[in-house]
Amino acid sequence: MRQYPVATPTMDKIYIEPTASTPEVIIDPESGKVKITGNSYPSNSTEFYAPILEWFENTLNEEAIEQLEVWFFFNYVNTSSTKHVIKILEYLEPYYLAGFGCQVYWQYDDGDDNMQGIGDDLKNYVNIPFELVKVD
Repeated sequence: MRQYPVATPTMDKIYIEPTASTPEVIIDPESGKVKITGNSYPSNSTEFYAPILEWFENTLNEEAIEQLEVWFFFNYVNTSSTKHVIKILEYLEPYYLAGFGCQVYWQYDDGDDNMQGIGDDLKNYVNIPFELVKVD
């Protein structure tokens, strides 16, 4: 039985309410903003991230968003969730290289060396504009 909300993987806006173990997800193609914030250690990360990845796959292959901004701000992210973040970045890279506007922001709390380190690693993994943003 599916325990996470079902989101429509189209140009429609997606909103997934946060829980103690899952992030808030806002995907708004009209504004060109994607925000994934909070904790990310769902019991089944593949199931949780499936509609998000479907949206990226379908939308970036079929539609053009003039300027796409993707914001990540995790309090905690486990390894399996990080793999899905990498998949999102892998969808963004060819989109950016095809000439579409794309910017990734990785926010982290001042003093959170772990989240800063994960952001550094992800930034070096892809060839897209990727900015680390320290939050005081």
